[in-house]
Amino acid sequence: MARFSIPFVRNKGVLERILDSNDKIYEMYGGARDLNALGLETFVDIIKTANNRGINFALSVTGRDSYKEAEKLPLEKIPKQKLIIDDLKQLYSKKFGGSAIYLSTILGFKTEGDIETIVKLKKRFPQITDVCLHHDVVFDAELNRKVKKLKEAGINPTVLVNESCYKECPYRSAHYHLLGLKEKEDCFQEACVKKRSGDPKELINLTGFVHPRQIERFSSETGVESFKIAGRGRTPEWIERTINAYTLLKVPENLMDIIVYTLSDGFFYVSSRGLKDVALYKLSDSEKTKLARKMLLEGKIRVERTKNIWVGIGIAENYLAVVKRLPKFADSEEHDSLLIVLADKLSKDYNNNLNKKLLSKLEEEAQKLSFKKTKAKVVRWEYFSKNKEFDKILKRYKELYRQNKIFRNDVNELVKSNRQGINKTQLEQRAGYVLEELASIAFQARKNFVKIGPEISEKGFDKLAKKFPLADDNKFDYFEKIGQSR
Repeated sequence: MARFSIPFVRNKGVLERILDSNDKIYEMYGGARDLNALGLETFVDIIKTANNRGINFALSVTGRDSYKEAEKLPLEKIPKQKLIIDDLKQLYSKKFGGSAIYLSTILGFKTEGDIETIVKLKKRFPQITDVCLHHDVVFDAELNRKVKKLKEAGINPTVLVNESCYKECPYRSAHYHLLGLKEKEDCFQEACVKKRSGDPKELINLTGFVHPRQIERFSSETGVESFKIAGRGRTPEWIERTINAYTLLKVPENLMDIIVYTLSDGFFYVSSRGLKDVALYKLSDSEKTKLARKMLLEGKIRVERTKNIWVGIGIAENYLAVVKRLPKFADSEEHDSLLIVLADKLSKDYNNNLNKKLLSKLEEEAQKLSFKKTKAKVVRWEYFSKNKEFDKILKRYKELYRQNKIFRNDVNELVKSNRQGINKTQLEQRAGYVLEELASIAFQARKNFVKIGPEISEKGFDKLAKKFPLADDNKFDYFEKIGQSR
């Protein structure tokens, strides 16, 4: 029978209610984030509540600099049965001596060679008892053989069941690194939300996910008996709903209500009924695409929240193009509002004087659209520059820019290869514009606005932008021409 490891529940009453209703939970995991949110006394009290009900507690010491941070934790005061680590150096820590070790999914174990490595580690460090495998193993046809090897070595393999990642995502490690920085601006997931909102078929392209009604089948076919429910830091009520979906089969109609996707609550809809009899983990990519198309036509996959788009205009020559295409924006059924941000300061820096007549015309056309189904609004750059939340995001990007040597080297290379004779100071000034662009995209994404507009093409500016650390190409996945959103 399948059993579950659950996220730390930051409410004692909710935890007791969860444990009263089922017997499939064997473990709860949590860490410094939970301790800091509750204080040591409450944190320990909740752990003891779980322990008294026969539930083990696994203390997570993962994240950037976790080795150093773990050394600061009052480990002797925290009742724990295991330590979850994401850095193998932690195996040598004297402070961890005697603790059972749980290898985190962050370590990314999934291949045959990885399994051999874990078995060898077990021989040298017998305190290793568990491993949470890489998200992608859900699709591994050889998983049952790998699970058998781990069990024979005395290691309990665990699989995540409610993640939203893409298979073989190239940004997985960098994303975990960003989360370890306690960063609130999750640019990776913003890009992911944007990609799936643009192509809802991608909503069933999930790794690290097994439908609650497919758990027992998955377990019998792969030999995996322990499953990990993700969701640390979510509300106790969200965790309770998700646990009940997997342990009691009280599955909500919208699967996105139990999938960890922190920036899209209420944004997407994926029918639970549409997938309850489907073993997604056994489908090929083409089979998933075919299924997704069918579900999309039947309304079983959709973008729930209103779709808002925005365009930034910084160069005078673009104004006319925008004015001509405004009616097309209004006629489109793919969005509900249009925001036009006039970056007139940027235009002046490029020695392009604003055409006041054209500006008036733009505002006039936008006002006409406001009376139609689409709401259109024209704002100045102050919409961003005077907003404290935007300023906070921009400061964080500037800090990352100053700390990243590779990015600065890219700037120097662009200066050398540029035929227009732009010096380093001028090019770095343009790098500042890239940072503003990134910050504006992140800021608007949090408000459920998708950026459209012409690609940046000013003398290497685009190349510099796309090489910015933590901002993958999806961040600059603008439509080549304004209005090409349909």
